[in-house]
This record gives sequence, structure tokens and C-alpha cells, in this order.
Amino acid sequence: MFYRRGILFVLAALALALTGQGTSAADKPIEIVFSTYMPTSYGYLVQPLIDFMAEVEQKSNGRVTFKFFHSGQLYKARRIPP
Repeated sequence: MFYRRGILFVLAALALALTGQGTSAADKPIEIVFSTYMPTSYGYLVQPLIDFMAEVEQKSNGRVTFKFFHSGQLYKARRIPP
């Protein structure tokens, strides 16, 4: 009885793997919320952040994306968690 269940489980897992029905965490897109209190007019501070986000998106083939909040849109300077 236990032997039969084990075989059925292995066959079901193999069928999912071969048909591509199973999804892994590596297949799911990742969205990162990025917040800064600095306005975009501070180009020398904000532009490196934008470049970093663009490079991560490019190197991950679009799997990692960012939601960018600047100028205290999400948090004010004193409320940003450490």
C-alpha cells in the first residue's frame, strides 16, 4: 500500500516536471518598492539609484522590476525606517 502511494507520487511529480506545469520561485517576477525622500532635482544623488535599478532590471531580463517613489512620496525623511 505505501509502496503504491510512493510510486504514484513519483509519477505525478515527474509528469508535472515534464509538462512544465509546476512553477518554482525562480520563475515568478519580483517587484521591489524603492523609496527615497530625495527629489529627482538632486540628480547627483538620485541618478545613480535610477541607473542601479535599470541595470538590475536589464541583468534579470525584466524578472526584477522596481516601483520608484522619490521626493518623499511614500515616506517623509523622518519616517523612513532605518
